[in-house]
Amino acid sequence: MPTFAQRIALDDSLSPRQNYFLDLKWTPQEIGRAITAMFNGRAASLPPLTGRIPNVDTRLNTSAFIGQAAKIYLTLPVLQTGTHSPNNMQLSWRTRGKFLSGSVRPGQSTLVFEGIIDQAIMTEVFDFTLSIENGDIPDNFTLETKYEIEVTP
Repeated sequence: MPTFAQRIALDDSLSPRQNYFLDLKWTPQEIGRAITAMFNGRAASLPPLTGRIPNVDTRLNTSAFIGQAAKIYLTLPVLQTGTHSPNNMQLSWRTRGKFLSGSVRPGQSTLVFEGIIDQAIMTEVFDFTLSIENGDIPDNFTLETKYEIEVTP
């Protein structure tokens, strides 16, 4: 019977905790589409609201995995504090170091690193963009990313 690699939660408690102001808005190109959708009573066809969360410094404790080949995933839990419907949310990002850029929805994971772990603390700066669909504006939103590691053969 094949065995599957197990993902282990990584400790990110060394990451600075910061509060960010999230200004959700439509791009200039989408404002016309939004006005038309609202005027015609089609709120479900509103373009997504987007907001940037730049310069998110992330520090992951990988000391137990030094010298091992591994994959690291960014996971977005299904329940995000302050959202009305997690299905209407997408988080995308660009990175500035070893990690991969990508996107994820609540309840999913995306690969952000694959290679040999060569540092006890892996650091990365993420520039996140949050997209909220159907005008579902969150209340007092808290972004709750998790990081998991999977040792590979």
